[in-house]
Amino acid sequence: MNLDRSISNLSKRIERFDSLNDDSNGSNHWRGKEIIPLDERIQPRGTPYTLEYFPDDFDEVWAHIIESEIEEDGDDQKKKWHSDYLDLMEYKRNPNYGKSKCFYCLLSPVRDDPIFNGINRLVAKGLGDNKDDNKNNPIQYPCHVENRFDCPYEKGKELDARFDVDHLFELAKMAFAVEISLAVARRDTSSVQIRNKQDLYMALTNREMFYAILEQGLDYLLYDKKIFDNASKFEQSQRGNRDKIAGYFMNIRDEIKLKELRFY
Repeated sequence: MNLDRSISNLSKRIERFDSLNDDSNGSNHWRGKEIIPLDERIQPRGTPYTLEYFPDDFDEVWAHIIESEIEEDGDDQKKKWHSDYLDLMEYKRNPNYGKSKCFYCLLSPVRDDPIFNGINRLVAKGLGDNKDDNKNNPIQYPCHVENRFDCPYEKGKELDARFDVDHLFELAKMAFAVEISLAVARRDTSSVQIRNKQDLYMALTNREMFYAILEQGLDYLLYDKKIFDNASKFEQSQRGNRDKIAGYFMNIRDEIKLKELRFY
């Protein structure tokens, strides 16, 4: 079974290698389509979403627009083009694409934005052996790399063998569930409310209150999907993790300092 998987992976690598080649005029092609500069694709070639070419770089805003269009019209040709385009960016290890893939990582500097409560930073505290001594803590938060292709926590080159990059992405989902639950608790109509910084501290360090707020937040996502896309799917994926999430935060509650919390 492992041999079959290895052969399959090798075949895919060969296919990708053959897909990127130079024609007689020296212009790059990928899976039968010309690769052109990103700005040239968006402007001189006419419509910005033509399927006849691939751009040579990754633009996050533009990519999100395409994904939204695909979700709206379900065009199979556009889906195929978009999949091939991302494969090209993956193959070339494009740094802009690598940066966009880091967005959902626990250590992403984007997630440390002031609009969030800073829960990712708190969760990261649970990854180090000695949270009070940065010399013994291999975790850098936020991460300074910000390129998925150069991630220092990739399997085989982890700074800490107790977790890898996949673990960081799972922890980010957990942190986001808590962020959302805390936001719901700010609503005047919520049964369990957070009105000030002291309430926030209590919510993060008291098991019963934390669990109640988490339950309330996940329930809210199930019935009010305006808060973000695919809310129901996210709620269902995290509902089974409630005990795990609560246990994680109770293990780090001694590291939570009132002065470090954000409340806006």
